Amino acid sequence: MKKGEKILEVNGVEIESIEDLKKGIHYYKGENLNMKIEGLDGKVRNEIIKPIHDTSNSYKLGLWVKDAATGVGTLSFFIPETNQFVALGHGIVDNDTESLLEIEDGNLTSTKVVSVTKGSPGNPGEIRGTINNDDLGKITTNSNFGIFGKLSESKASEYKDIDQVEIGLRTSIKLGEAKIISNFSGERKEYKIMIDKIYLDDLEDNKSFVIRIIDEDLINKTRRNYKRIITEAL
Repeated sequence: MKKGEKILEVNGVEIESIEDLKKGIHYYKGENLNMKIEGLDGKVRNEIIKPIHDTSNSYKLGLWVKDAATGVGTLSFFIPETNQFVALGHGIVDNDTESLLEIEDGNLTSTKVVSVTKGSPGNPGEIRGTINNDDLGKITTNSNFGIFGKLSESKASEYKDIDQVEIGLRTSIKLGEAKIISNFSGERKEYKIMIDKIYLDDLEDNKSFVIRIIDEDLINKTRRNYKRIITEAL
Protein backbone atom coordinates (compact mmCIF):
# COMPACT_ATOMS: atom_id res chain seq x y z
CA MET A 1 0.00 0.00 0.00
CA LYS A 2 1.01 3.61 -0.59
CA LYS A 3 0.65 6.77 1.44
CA GLY A 4 -2.66 8.48 0.68
CA GLU A 5 -4.59 5.40 -0.46
CA LYS A 6 -8.02 4.61 1.01
CA ILE A 7 -9.33 1.44 2.67
CA LEU A 8 -12.88 0.87 1.36
CA GLU A 9 -13.77 -2.63 2.61
CA VAL A 10 -12.43 -5.45 4.78
CA ASN A 11 -13.71 -8.94 3.87
CA GLY A 12 -16.67 -7.38 2.06
CA VAL A 13 -17.66 -5.06 4.93
CA GLU A 14 -17.60 -1.31 4.16
CA ILE A 15 -15.17 0.73 6.26
CA GLU A 16 -16.33 4.23 7.20
CA SER A 17 -14.06 4.97 10.16
CA ILE A 18 -10.97 3.84 12.04
CA GLU A 19 -13.26 2.18 14.59
CA ASP A 20 -14.78 0.03 11.81
CA LEU A 21 -11.29 -1.02 10.74
CA LYS A 22 -10.19 -1.86 14.30
CA LYS A 23 -13.31 -3.96 14.89
CA GLY A 24 -12.75 -5.84 11.64
CA ILE A 25 -9.11 -6.58 12.46
CA HIS A 26 -10.01 -7.80 15.96
CA TYR A 27 -12.96 -9.90 14.77
CA TYR A 28 -10.85 -12.06 12.45
CA LYS A 29 -8.09 -12.55 15.08
CA GLY A 30 -5.08 -12.74 12.78
CA GLU A 31 -6.72 -14.32 9.73
CA ASN A 32 -5.89 -12.96 6.30
CA LEU A 33 -7.93 -9.87 5.45
CA ASN A 34 -9.19 -9.22 1.93
CA MET A 35 -8.98 -5.43 1.76
CA LYS A 36 -10.49 -3.33 -1.02
CA ILE A 37 -8.17 -0.37 -1.65
CA GLU A 38 -8.66 2.79 -3.71
CA GLY A 39 -5.33 3.81 -5.19
CA LEU A 40 -3.97 7.28 -5.82
CA ASP A 41 -5.12 6.98 -9.44
CA GLY A 42 -8.71 6.31 -8.34
CA LYS A 43 -8.60 2.63 -9.38
CA VAL A 44 -9.85 0.03 -6.91
CA ARG A 45 -7.94 -3.18 -6.20
CA ASN A 46 -7.86 -5.95 -3.60
CA GLU A 47 -4.95 -6.70 -1.28
CA ILE A 48 -4.55 -9.65 1.10
CA ILE A 49 -3.00 -8.54 4.41
CA LYS A 50 -2.29 -10.72 7.43
CA PRO A 51 -2.43 -8.83 10.77
CA ILE A 52 0.32 -9.44 13.33
CA HIS A 53 -0.42 -10.18 17.00
CA ASP A 54 1.68 -7.82 19.14
CA THR A 55 2.68 -7.61 22.81
CA SER A 56 -0.36 -5.45 23.68
CA ASN A 57 -2.60 -8.45 22.86
CA SER A 58 -4.04 -6.78 19.77
CA TYR A 59 -3.66 -7.21 16.01
CA LYS A 60 -1.82 -4.67 13.87
CA LEU A 61 -1.65 -4.06 10.12
CA GLY A 62 1.53 -1.97 10.14
CA LEU A 63 -0.36 1.00 8.71
CA TRP A 64 -0.80 4.57 9.95
CA VAL A 65 -4.43 5.41 9.25
CA LYS A 66 -6.69 8.36 9.94
CA ASP A 67 -10.27 9.17 9.11
CA ALA A 68 -11.01 12.75 10.14
CA ALA A 69 -9.69 16.29 10.05
CA THR A 70 -10.80 19.02 12.44
CA GLY A 71 -9.99 22.69 12.50
CA VAL A 72 -11.35 26.21 12.76
CA GLY A 73 -11.32 28.73 9.93
CA THR A 74 -12.90 32.08 9.12
CA LEU A 75 -15.77 32.92 6.78
CA SER A 76 -14.37 35.00 3.91
CA PHE A 77 -17.49 36.12 2.07
CA PHE A 78 -21.11 35.23 1.34
CA ILE A 79 -23.10 35.63 -1.89
CA PRO A 80 -26.73 36.63 -1.10
CA GLU A 81 -28.09 35.56 -4.50
CA THR A 82 -27.02 31.93 -4.07
CA ASN A 83 -26.50 31.57 -0.27
CA GLN A 84 -23.00 30.33 -1.11
CA PHE A 85 -20.14 31.08 1.27
CA VAL A 86 -16.37 30.77 0.97
CA ALA A 87 -14.01 30.39 3.91
CA LEU A 88 -10.27 30.18 4.72
CA GLY A 89 -8.90 31.45 1.41
CA HIS A 90 -6.78 28.29 1.05
CA GLY A 91 -7.37 24.58 0.84
CA ILE A 92 -7.27 22.05 3.70
CA VAL A 93 -4.26 19.86 3.00
CA ASP A 94 -3.22 16.52 4.47
CA ASN A 95 0.13 17.11 6.17
CA ASP A 96 1.33 13.61 5.35
CA THR A 97 0.44 13.45 1.64
CA GLU A 98 0.47 17.23 0.93
CA SER A 99 -2.73 16.78 -1.10
CA LEU A 100 -6.18 18.33 -0.71
CA LEU A 101 -8.45 16.42 1.65
CA GLU A 102 -11.74 15.14 0.29
CA ILE A 103 -14.51 16.54 2.50
CA GLU A 104 -17.42 14.27 3.34
CA ASP A 105 -19.20 16.90 5.41
CA GLY A 106 -18.60 19.94 7.60
CA ASN A 107 -20.52 22.66 9.36
CA LEU A 108 -20.41 26.42 9.62
CA THR A 109 -20.96 27.60 13.21
CA SER A 110 -20.88 30.90 15.06
CA THR A 111 -18.18 31.80 17.57
CA LYS A 112 -17.57 34.36 20.28
CA VAL A 113 -14.19 36.04 20.79
CA VAL A 114 -13.12 35.63 24.41
CA SER A 115 -9.65 37.20 24.40
CA VAL A 116 -6.81 38.40 22.17
CA THR A 117 -3.21 37.55 23.07
CA LYS A 118 -0.67 39.99 21.67
CA GLY A 119 2.19 38.67 19.63
CA SER A 120 5.84 39.61 19.50
CA PRO A 121 8.76 38.76 17.19
CA GLY A 122 9.12 34.97 17.23
CA ASN A 123 5.96 34.54 19.31
CA PRO A 124 2.72 34.72 17.29
CA GLY A 125 -0.35 36.01 19.03
CA GLU A 126 -3.71 34.30 19.02
CA ILE A 127 -7.43 34.93 19.18
CA ARG A 128 -9.30 32.76 21.65
CA GLY A 129 -12.97 32.05 21.29
CA THR A 130 -15.80 29.63 21.92
CA ILE A 131 -17.67 27.59 19.33
CA ASN A 132 -21.44 27.66 19.72
CA ASN A 133 -22.11 24.42 17.78
CA ASP A 134 -25.10 25.93 16.00
CA ASP A 135 -25.60 24.70 12.45
CA LEU A 136 -25.46 27.75 10.17
CA GLY A 137 -24.52 26.01 6.95
CA LYS A 138 -22.90 23.01 5.28
CA ILE A 139 -19.45 22.69 3.70
CA THR A 140 -19.53 21.04 0.27
CA THR A 141 -16.13 21.55 -1.40
CA ASN A 142 -12.47 21.83 -0.43
CA SER A 143 -10.35 23.58 -3.09
CA ASN A 144 -7.01 25.36 -3.45
CA PHE A 145 -8.83 28.66 -2.99
CA GLY A 146 -10.79 27.79 0.15
CA ILE A 147 -13.76 25.77 1.31
CA PHE A 148 -17.16 26.33 -0.26
CA GLY A 149 -20.64 25.68 1.06
CA LYS A 150 -24.16 26.99 1.52
CA LEU A 151 -25.69 28.85 4.43
CA SER A 152 -28.96 27.72 5.95
CA GLU A 153 -31.97 29.72 4.79
CA SER A 154 -32.46 31.32 8.23
CA LYS A 155 -28.84 32.49 8.51
CA ALA A 156 -28.74 33.65 4.91
CA SER A 157 -31.80 35.84 5.57
CA GLU A 158 -30.05 37.36 8.59
CA TYR A 159 -26.85 38.09 6.64
CA LYS A 160 -28.78 39.78 3.85
CA ASP A 161 -29.53 42.65 6.24
CA ILE A 162 -25.80 43.38 6.72
CA ASP A 163 -24.20 46.12 4.62
CA GLN A 164 -22.77 44.46 1.52
CA VAL A 165 -19.29 45.08 0.12
CA GLU A 166 -18.61 44.57 -3.57
CA ILE A 167 -15.83 42.11 -4.39
CA GLY A 168 -13.30 43.49 -6.87
CA LEU A 169 -11.05 41.79 -9.37
CA ARG A 170 -7.28 41.79 -8.87
CA THR A 171 -7.02 44.24 -11.77
CA SER A 172 -8.94 46.79 -9.69
CA ILE A 173 -6.39 46.75 -6.84
CA LYS A 174 -4.27 49.89 -6.46
CA LEU A 175 -1.15 50.62 -4.42
CA GLY A 176 -1.57 52.88 -1.42
CA GLU A 177 -3.82 53.31 1.60
CA ALA A 178 -6.88 51.10 1.98
CA LYS A 179 -9.05 49.58 4.71
CA ILE A 180 -9.79 46.12 6.00
CA ILE A 181 -12.79 44.99 8.03
CA SER A 182 -12.14 42.75 11.03
CA ASN A 183 -14.20 41.54 13.97
CA PHE A 184 -11.32 40.15 16.04
CA SER A 185 -12.39 42.46 18.90
CA GLY A 186 -15.94 41.09 18.83
CA GLU A 187 -17.39 43.77 16.57
CA ARG A 188 -16.94 44.64 12.91
CA LYS A 189 -14.58 47.62 12.52
CA GLU A 190 -12.51 49.20 9.76
CA TYR A 191 -8.72 49.48 10.09
CA LYS A 192 -6.19 51.32 7.92
CA ILE A 193 -3.69 49.37 5.82
CA MET A 194 -1.23 50.03 3.00
CA ILE A 195 -1.18 47.90 -0.16
CA ASP A 196 2.54 47.54 -0.84
CA LYS A 197 2.68 45.02 -3.70
CA ILE A 198 0.32 43.64 -6.33
CA TYR A 199 0.72 40.31 -8.14
CA LEU A 200 -1.31 40.50 -11.36
CA ASP A 201 0.32 37.48 -12.99
CA ASP A 202 0.34 35.12 -10.00
CA LEU A 203 -1.93 32.33 -11.22
CA GLU A 204 -0.34 29.46 -9.28
CA ASP A 205 -2.06 30.23 -6.00
CA ASN A 206 -4.57 32.68 -4.51
CA LYS A 207 -2.19 35.47 -3.53
CA SER A 208 -2.97 38.78 -5.21
CA PHE A 209 -1.34 41.46 -3.07
CA VAL A 210 0.67 42.24 0.05
CA ILE A 211 -0.67 44.54 2.75
CA ARG A 212 0.93 46.37 5.68
CA ILE A 213 -1.04 47.25 8.81
CA ILE A 214 -0.68 50.95 9.69
CA ASP A 215 -3.70 51.35 12.00
CA GLU A 216 -2.26 52.10 15.46
CA ASP A 217 -5.35 50.76 17.22
CA LEU A 218 -5.08 47.38 15.50
CA ILE A 219 -1.31 47.22 16.03
CA ASN A 220 -1.60 48.05 19.72
CA LYS A 221 -4.24 45.38 20.30
CA THR A 222 -2.53 42.60 18.40
CA ARG A 223 1.21 43.25 18.40
CA ARG A 224 3.68 43.94 21.19
CA ASN A 225 6.89 45.94 20.55
CA TYR A 226 6.53 45.44 16.82
CA LYS A 227 5.19 48.20 14.60
CA ARG A 228 5.20 46.58 11.18
CA ILE A 229 2.87 43.75 10.20
CA ILE A 230 3.04 42.26 6.73
CA THR A 231 0.68 39.57 5.49
CA GLU A 232 -0.66 38.31 2.22
CA ALA A 233 -4.33 38.37 1.34
CA LEU A 234 -6.70 37.30 -1.40
